[in-house]
Amino acid sequence: MSMVDKRGHRVPVGSDASARRAITDLSLSIPSIKACASPTAAAQHVQELAAAGVQATPQAPVYVWRTDVEALFVWNGTRWTASHMLAAELEAVGDVPVGNALSKTEKPAIIKAGRWAGSLTEVAFGNLYADFVYFTTPFPTDCVSVTLTPLYGAGAAGWNFKNAQQLCIDSMSRAGFRAMLPGVTTEGRHAFSWTAVGY
Repeated sequence: MSMVDKRGHRVPVGSDASARRAITDLSLSIPSIKACASPTAAAQHVQELAAAGVQATPQAPVYVWRTDVEALFVWNGTRWTASHMLAAELEAVGDVPVGNALSKTEKPAIIKAGRWAGSLTEVAFGNLYADFVYFTTPFPTDCVSVTLTPLYGAGAAGWNFKNAQQLCIDSMSRAGFRAMLPGVTTEGRHAFSWTAVGY
């Protein structure tokens, strides 16, 4: 009889007789990297290892594949680092921070980008609004920043979009954002590129 230990390895129990098969079962059951679906699951994995006597160090870190952000994370005993994502300092400060509060510690940042072109036709509250832009995949936690760059003459024939007004962000979330033109009430065709940063 065998059991699965805290590392996910299949090992014989103490009462098992020595057998070559036990070594094979152990070899086949060793996952190089533990898959975790969230930061909480990753932290729980580290805690379980520590309870089992496995302490992570810079020389012997714990590796976790985060399925929610599709990135490899490494725990060195004191902090997490992401192997192929940007390590960014993201924060919201001021009297009324917008969105989720962000600490000044490094977080694994995700960058999304794209282009939008179309007619702005919704006029409300003395402003002109674009359609909501939805990210193909929402950010796992929050969208921190969206930068808009007007595109001029970017249509197929080079004449479709001749409005260079600077658009602003009306709202943003982990799912997407909405652009708007403050104080504009005349419908028009606009195009812009966008870059979003989140985590």
